[in-house]
Amino acid sequence: MNKNLRTRRIVTSVLLLFTTVSLLYSCKNPIEGFALTLKADYTTAPNTFRILDAKTNAPASVPAFTEVKITGKDAGLVFEPSGSKIIKMVDGAIQLAFRKGVKPTKTNPLLFNIVIEVEGYLPLIYPVEICSVKPLSQNISLVNMASLPLGTSLVKSTVTTDNGGKMAAEISIKNNIISGKNESSTVTIPMGTQMQEANGVPITGNIEASVIHFTGNSTAALNSFPGGLFSNKVKTKEGITLPAGSFNPVSWIVMDMTAGNKVVKKFSKPVSATMELSASLINPVTKVVYKEGDGLTIWSRSNGEEFWIKESVATVAKNNLSGKLEVTMQMTHLSAWAAANFNQTCEQDVKITITNNDNFITRSNIAVSKNIDGSNYVQIGEFSAELMPGSNIINLKDYFNDYSFTANDLFKAVVTFDGATPLFIGPTFFCGATIPVTLPTTDRNTIDYKLSIKCNQNFILLPDNYKVYYIKEADYQNTIINEPVAHKVNPYDLNPSGQSYYKQVFAKSVTGNANFSMISLLKSSLVAEAEYRCIIYYQNQRYDKKFMAPLKSVLDAGQTQDLEVTIENCPL
Repeated sequence: MNKNLRTRRIVTSVLLLFTTVSLLYSCKNPIEGFALTLKADYTTAPNTFRILDAKTNAPASVPAFTEVKITGKDAGLVFEPSGSKIIKMVDGAIQLAFRKGVKPTKTNPLLFNIVIEVEGYLPLIYPVEICSVKPLSQNISLVNMASLPLGTSLVKSTVTTDNGGKMAAEISIKNNIISGKNESSTVTIPMGTQMQEANGVPITGNIEASVIHFTGNSTAALNSFPGGLFSNKVKTKEGITLPAGSFNPVSWIVMDMTAGNKVVKKFSKPVSATMELSASLINPVTKVVYKEGDGLTIWSRSNGEEFWIKESVATVAKNNLSGKLEVTMQMTHLSAWAAANFNQTCEQDVKITITNNDNFITRSNIAVSKNIDGSNYVQIGEFSAELMPGSNIINLKDYFNDYSFTANDLFKAVVTFDGATPLFIGPTFFCGATIPVTLPTTDRNTIDYKLSIKCNQNFILLPDNYKVYYIKEADYQNTIINEPVAHKVNPYDLNPSGQSYYKQVFAKSVTGNANFSMISLLKSSLVAEAEYRCIIYYQNQRYDKKFMAPLKSVLDAGQTQDLEVTIENCPL
């Protein structure tokens, strides 16, 4: 036998044996402890999830590079754009990509959850459904426990159980009316109620209770709804999955109870929670304000769970003492309980036809909001699109989850684009509609560059809002001569160092499977036919590319230019 062949067989046998032992050993994941990384050119264009503070709607004040978890059915297909399985927040956003070749559709979507646990904020499980190869751009709101959003209040209380884990007397925990929140809530724990862990073991002694009450007439509070208002994770108490849709909550609470490292998960008997209703809230079923006798569905969602459970239907009642409307829920476990109507998904397309009268490509941003209670609108997301000269038909369902659009709700949109005043659409019913929009002819003050990043003969897309720097070459050489400090401009810095640099934020292309990103440079910052230097910081390395500004006639016309940057050491 050939010696080399025999050696290869021995090595193969050893490897097979090692693999088999690894797989059998304690049923342990054979790649546990390893950080799986793909080459950047093996992942798709990134999806962007901005992490916002529910109160301010500005980027949440979380530590830089905070790690998040990805769970759920298709979590194994989700990567950071560089190819790493370690997902971190960068510049106030989470960037997620998938293996190239993965093509989600409406009938075969990608399903996973973003799990965010940051000290000082309410933990969050955010379900995601990807139905298209076109990247998503969505907002995720976090609730800062030290600075709650408008329409929200927090109360803490200590309750004591006996040696059997039972309440010796009835106790009430009340969230009072405060500025910006004209409704109260009261949680009543009956005498004899036993506090239990998930396995039914009673919890004795002092128990710290925390109750946050949210009202449905505040946009900031609505942004805080656990997991988002739009969900395909709803089911009955019997475990039957319900069609996807959106919540119209009137009021909800998030309640947690702990005794040291023990967590109360359930009660031996129901605990009641009575919540006052805002007098201005519109019932989406009757189309008028809520009144005594209206029905409201009661939903629950346990900590660490992705599904909302349909618990019961409650009747709106009038309190004879306060004169206010209220609804009462019977809670059997913790922690989120809501009174909310639920509207099922629109099954039809939602299209906007945008006519671009310019003779060049126009980049646009489209933000869509949904009416919640007759007056308040909550943004469900936004995306960028290239508008070719002529007619552009955009199906909004290609950019949002199907369940973002419901049949009986009003929506509106804002279309912003270079060089012109934003256009406003609606309020109108979007389900099944084709909405015409015409962009006026513009005299743009920017010029677009198609930025291609070449890596091992393939192209990679940089994340949304990634910073690129450019400078006139003569100015660059002058700073080298007259400024000894190195000009490393970190793309994550808000105020980069270095003289005469122009910081530029750009967004990727979302047209088809384009392999380039778009940047817009101010015409006023360019001199026709002058030499410039483009600088990109990527994976802790710097890449420079010189380019010539176009002829004055081309610059004035705003004709799109091409710019290719080669990455020699392709990142893993």
